[in-house]
Amino acid sequence: MRQFSFGIALLALFLLNACSSCKKEPVNHVIEERIRQHFNFQTGSYWIYKDSMTGIEDSFVVESNYSFQKQAIFNSDETQDIINIVIREYRNNSISPDSFVLTCTMRRNYMAEIFDFEATGAYSVGYGPLFIYPFTPGGLPVGLVLDNNGDGSIVNIYPSYTINNTSYTNVALVNHSFGSSSKAHNDYFYISPDVGIIKMNITRTNGLHKVWELQRKNIIL
Repeated sequence: MRQFSFGIALLALFLLNACSSCKKEPVNHVIEERIRQHFNFQTGSYWIYKDSMTGIEDSFVVESNYSFQKQAIFNSDETQDIINIVIREYRNNSISPDSFVLTCTMRRNYMAEIFDFEATGAYSVGYGPLFIYPFTPGGLPVGLVLDNNGDGSIVNIYPSYTINNTSYTNVALVNHSFGSSSKAHNDYFYISPDVGIIKMNITRTNGLHKVWELQRKNIIL
Protein backbone atom coordinates (compact mmCIF):
# COMPACT_ATOMS: atom_id res chain seq x y z
CA MET A 1 0.00 0.00 0.00
CA ARG A 2 2.86 2.31 0.87
CA GLN A 3 4.51 1.61 -2.50
CA PHE A 4 1.22 2.42 -4.26
CA SER A 5 0.85 5.72 -2.35
CA PHE A 6 4.47 6.58 -3.05
CA GLY A 7 3.90 5.90 -6.77
CA ILE A 8 0.85 8.16 -6.82
CA ALA A 9 2.85 10.92 -5.13
CA LEU A 10 5.65 10.60 -7.67
CA LEU A 11 3.14 10.71 -10.53
CA ALA A 12 1.49 13.83 -9.09
CA LEU A 13 4.89 15.50 -8.68
CA PHE A 14 5.81 14.62 -12.27
CA LEU A 15 2.53 16.05 -13.62
CA LEU A 16 2.98 19.21 -11.56
CA ASN A 17 6.48 19.76 -12.95
CA ALA A 18 5.26 19.03 -16.47
CA CYS A 19 2.49 21.63 -16.17
CA SER A 20 4.95 24.19 -14.80
CA SER A 21 7.33 23.65 -17.70
CA CYS A 22 4.48 23.99 -20.23
CA LYS A 23 3.34 27.34 -18.84
CA LYS A 24 3.97 30.17 -21.29
CA GLU A 25 6.48 32.78 -20.29
CA PRO A 26 5.08 36.36 -20.38
CA VAL A 27 5.87 38.11 -23.67
CA ASN A 28 6.31 41.86 -23.99
CA HIS A 29 6.45 43.49 -27.42
CA VAL A 30 8.86 46.41 -27.34
CA ILE A 31 8.82 49.35 -29.73
CA GLU A 32 11.38 48.82 -32.45
CA GLU A 33 14.30 51.23 -32.25
CA ARG A 34 14.11 52.09 -35.95
CA ILE A 35 10.67 53.70 -35.56
CA ARG A 36 11.39 55.16 -32.13
CA GLN A 37 14.50 57.02 -33.28
CA HIS A 38 12.70 58.70 -36.20
CA PHE A 39 9.26 59.52 -34.76
CA ASN A 40 9.45 59.81 -30.97
CA PHE A 41 8.93 63.58 -30.87
CA GLN A 42 9.49 65.13 -27.43
CA THR A 43 7.84 68.05 -25.70
CA GLY A 44 9.28 71.26 -27.10
CA SER A 45 8.83 70.06 -30.67
CA TYR A 46 6.55 72.16 -32.86
CA TRP A 47 5.55 72.58 -36.49
CA ILE A 48 4.20 75.73 -38.15
CA TYR A 49 1.99 75.10 -41.15
CA LYS A 50 0.37 77.44 -43.65
CA ASP A 51 -3.14 76.67 -44.83
CA SER A 52 -2.65 76.96 -48.60
CA MET A 53 -6.38 77.62 -48.99
CA THR A 54 -6.51 80.64 -46.65
CA GLY A 55 -2.86 81.67 -46.21
CA ILE A 56 -3.25 81.49 -42.41
CA GLU A 57 -0.45 79.93 -40.34
CA ASP A 58 -1.19 77.54 -37.47
CA SER A 59 1.14 75.94 -34.95
CA PHE A 60 1.10 72.32 -33.79
CA VAL A 61 2.91 71.74 -30.49
CA VAL A 62 3.83 68.51 -28.69
CA GLU A 63 1.91 68.85 -25.46
CA SER A 64 2.94 65.52 -23.92
CA ASN A 65 4.95 62.38 -24.60
CA TYR A 66 4.48 59.47 -22.24
CA SER A 67 5.21 55.74 -22.19
CA PHE A 68 3.31 52.88 -20.60
CA GLN A 69 2.74 49.14 -20.91
CA LYS A 70 -0.59 47.56 -21.79
CA GLN A 71 -1.91 44.02 -21.94
CA ALA A 72 -2.56 42.81 -25.46
CA ILE A 73 -6.28 42.35 -26.09
CA PHE A 74 -5.96 39.15 -28.10
CA ASN A 75 -3.55 37.35 -25.76
CA SER A 76 -3.58 37.74 -21.98
CA ASP A 77 0.00 36.42 -21.78
CA GLU A 78 1.32 39.29 -23.89
CA THR A 79 1.92 42.96 -23.19
CA GLN A 80 3.26 45.75 -25.36
CA ASP A 81 5.15 48.97 -24.79
CA ILE A 82 3.29 52.07 -25.98
CA ILE A 83 4.26 55.70 -26.49
CA ASN A 84 1.52 58.34 -26.76
CA ILE A 85 2.38 61.70 -28.30
CA VAL A 86 -0.28 64.40 -28.00
CA ILE A 87 0.08 67.28 -30.48
CA ARG A 88 -2.25 70.28 -30.15
CA GLU A 89 -3.08 72.98 -32.67
CA TYR A 90 -2.69 76.64 -31.65
CA ARG A 91 -4.19 79.51 -33.64
CA ASN A 92 -2.77 82.94 -32.90
CA ASN A 93 -1.11 81.45 -29.78
CA SER A 94 -4.42 80.17 -28.39
CA ILE A 95 -6.67 77.10 -28.49
CA SER A 96 -10.13 77.47 -30.00
CA PRO A 97 -13.08 75.02 -29.86
CA ASP A 98 -12.43 73.96 -33.43
CA SER A 99 -8.70 73.49 -32.93
CA PHE A 100 -7.37 70.04 -33.74
CA VAL A 101 -5.76 67.49 -31.44
CA LEU A 102 -3.51 64.88 -33.00
CA THR A 103 -2.80 61.87 -30.78
CA CYS A 104 -0.12 59.53 -32.14
CA THR A 105 0.29 56.06 -30.63
CA MET A 106 3.52 54.17 -31.30
CA ARG A 107 3.59 50.37 -30.87
CA ARG A 108 6.03 47.72 -32.09
CA ASN A 109 6.87 48.98 -35.61
CA TYR A 110 3.84 51.12 -36.44
CA MET A 111 2.08 54.37 -35.63
CA ALA A 112 -1.65 54.86 -35.18
CA GLU A 113 -3.46 58.16 -34.76
CA ILE A 114 -6.55 60.09 -33.75
CA PHE A 115 -7.13 63.47 -35.39
CA ASP A 116 -10.08 65.39 -34.00
CA PHE A 117 -11.51 68.67 -32.78
CA GLU A 118 -10.61 70.17 -29.41
CA ALA A 119 -14.27 70.69 -28.47
CA THR A 120 -15.38 67.09 -28.99
CA GLY A 121 -12.39 65.40 -27.39
CA ALA A 122 -9.41 63.57 -28.84
CA TYR A 123 -11.10 60.17 -28.76
CA SER A 124 -14.40 60.91 -30.52
CA VAL A 125 -13.10 59.97 -33.97
CA GLY A 126 -12.11 56.35 -34.50
CA TYR A 127 -8.62 55.26 -33.63
CA GLY A 128 -6.86 53.81 -36.62
CA PRO A 129 -3.56 52.88 -38.24
CA LEU A 130 -1.38 55.47 -39.92
CA PHE A 131 1.78 53.73 -41.13
CA ILE A 132 4.27 50.96 -40.55
CA TYR A 133 7.99 51.78 -40.54
CA PRO A 134 10.12 51.26 -42.54
CA PHE A 135 7.45 52.56 -44.91
CA THR A 136 5.66 49.71 -46.68
CA PRO A 137 3.22 50.41 -49.54
CA GLY A 138 -0.35 49.29 -49.02
CA GLY A 139 -2.40 48.79 -45.88
CA LEU A 140 -1.26 47.44 -42.53
CA PRO A 141 -1.58 43.69 -41.90
CA VAL A 142 -5.05 42.69 -40.67
CA GLY A 143 -5.21 42.50 -36.88
CA LEU A 144 -2.05 44.53 -36.35
CA VAL A 145 -3.85 47.55 -34.89
CA LEU A 146 -6.25 47.28 -31.97
CA ASP A 147 -9.57 49.16 -32.04
CA ASN A 148 -9.17 49.61 -35.77
CA ASN A 149 -12.05 51.96 -36.61
CA GLY A 150 -10.14 53.66 -39.38
CA ASP A 151 -8.22 52.43 -42.35
CA GLY A 152 -4.70 53.62 -43.09
CA SER A 153 -2.66 52.81 -46.16
CA ILE A 154 0.50 54.12 -47.81
CA VAL A 155 -0.50 55.01 -51.35
CA ASN A 156 2.89 56.32 -52.49
CA ILE A 157 6.50 56.75 -51.33
CA TYR A 158 8.50 59.69 -52.71
CA PRO A 159 12.32 59.56 -52.63
CA SER A 160 12.16 63.35 -52.42
CA TYR A 161 9.30 65.82 -51.91
CA THR A 162 9.65 69.63 -51.89
CA ILE A 163 7.53 72.05 -49.86
CA ASN A 164 8.28 75.74 -49.36
CA ASN A 165 11.65 75.35 -51.15
CA THR A 166 12.71 72.62 -48.72
CA SER A 167 13.26 69.06 -49.91
CA TYR A 168 12.40 66.12 -47.68
CA THR A 169 13.50 62.53 -48.32
CA ASN A 170 11.69 59.20 -48.07
CA VAL A 171 8.23 60.76 -47.85
CA ALA A 172 5.21 58.46 -47.46
CA LEU A 173 1.79 59.60 -48.64
CA VAL A 174 -0.66 58.05 -46.19
CA ASN A 175 -4.42 57.94 -46.71
CA HIS A 176 -6.42 57.63 -43.50
CA SER A 177 -10.16 57.11 -43.94
CA PHE A 178 -13.00 56.59 -41.50
CA GLY A 179 -16.45 55.77 -42.83
CA SER A 180 -18.78 56.32 -39.88
CA SER A 181 -21.59 58.70 -40.93
CA SER A 182 -21.22 61.90 -38.86
CA LYS A 183 -17.48 61.39 -38.31
CA ALA A 184 -16.54 60.26 -41.81
CA HIS A 185 -13.29 61.63 -43.16
CA ASN A 186 -10.69 60.96 -45.79
CA ASP A 187 -7.39 62.53 -44.78
CA TYR A 188 -3.97 62.51 -46.45
CA PHE A 189 -0.67 62.91 -44.62
CA TYR A 190 2.79 63.35 -46.14
CA ILE A 191 5.24 61.98 -43.59
CA SER A 192 9.04 62.15 -43.50
CA PRO A 193 11.33 60.44 -40.94
CA ASP A 194 12.87 62.79 -38.33
CA VAL A 195 10.43 65.52 -39.38
CA GLY A 196 6.95 64.05 -39.10
CA ILE A 197 4.02 65.42 -41.07
CA ILE A 198 5.13 67.88 -43.75
CA LYS A 199 1.72 68.24 -45.39
CA MET A 200 -1.88 67.49 -44.38
CA ASN A 201 -5.05 67.43 -46.44
CA ILE A 202 -7.94 67.29 -43.97
CA THR A 203 -11.65 66.99 -44.79
CA ARG A 204 -14.74 66.58 -42.61
CA THR A 205 -18.42 66.03 -43.35
CA ASN A 206 -19.25 69.49 -41.94
CA GLY A 207 -17.56 71.03 -44.99
CA LEU A 208 -14.22 71.74 -43.33
CA HIS A 209 -11.27 71.41 -45.68
CA LYS A 210 -7.69 72.34 -44.85
CA VAL A 211 -4.45 71.85 -46.72
CA TRP A 212 -1.56 72.55 -44.33
CA GLU A 213 2.02 72.75 -45.62
CA LEU A 214 5.05 72.90 -43.34
CA GLN A 215 6.79 76.28 -43.10
CA ARG A 216 9.03 76.06 -40.04
CA LYS A 217 9.74 73.51 -37.32
CA ASN A 218 11.63 72.74 -34.15
CA ILE A 219 12.21 69.01 -33.73
CA ILE A 220 13.40 67.31 -30.53
CA LEU A 221 13.84 63.53 -30.73
